[in-house]
Amino acid sequence: MNANQLKWVAVATMAADHIGMLLLALPLAAIVPGGALEGLPAALRLIGRLAFPVFALLVVEGCAHTRDLKRYLLRLALFAALSQIPYQLFENLCLGRAPLSAFAGGNVLVTFALSVGALCCFKGIKPGRRLLCGLGIAACLAGTVLLSSAYDLCGFLIIFLGGLLRRKAALPRFWAGPPGPACLALALVGLYYALALAAPLSQTIAAMLGCALFLLYNGRPGSRRLKHFFYIFYPAHLLLFSAVFSLF
Repeated sequence: MNANQLKWVAVATMAADHIGMLLLALPLAAIVPGGALEGLPAALRLIGRLAFPVFALLVVEGCAHTRDLKRYLLRLALFAALSQIPYQLFENLCLGRAPLSAFAGGNVLVTFALSVGALCCFKGIKPGRRLLCGLGIAACLAGTVLLSSAYDLCGFLIIFLGGLLRRKAALPRFWAGPPGPACLALALVGLYYALALAAPLSQTIAAMLGCALFLLYNGRPGSRRLKHFFYIFYPAHLLLFSAVFSLF
């Protein structure tokens, strides 16, 4: 599978997860009587557990292949800012709150941007700048935790440590290539779901399958024609789902 095919998988499973959230929040008994949709929201949310590991590992690959890491960071930060209000709307509506009544945490692109920011700081470590760069990494980590960004610490570690693995040319080819970060993510996600979240076994397995799926990645980027579509899709589909919610 090339990178674009993996992005389609991630987008589809993310959309399934958010549809599941939407169905859980809507009065389904009044809309579709007879329990015809019973069990569907939970199934969609389970499918959605695959999305985040794939997205996070794609960010690792993006860092490895970009010509300008700072420009890549700025693009992530821009779309993180554009996505925050749509994320707030959707999360608060699904939780039964007024759209902008409470801070719902940072959206997933905030986690990605802070993680890449930490990689930029690490890349900038040179004699005389070690303290400054170390403080930058610590600030990105602290920002991830304080903002309660989606998947916070787990996502940060996948991208930051995975990005370091992809930079270590001295490592054996397996570990310095895409499989290395995928195996790292497999361990981190398994521990996060099992220990930090105490999640059901089905959710833990589904999330770990997202990491395992990345082992099928062939290292090719795919077509660049849809380069910005995957960024735009995130806030756009959240706005759409929020609009659907408001109709009921």
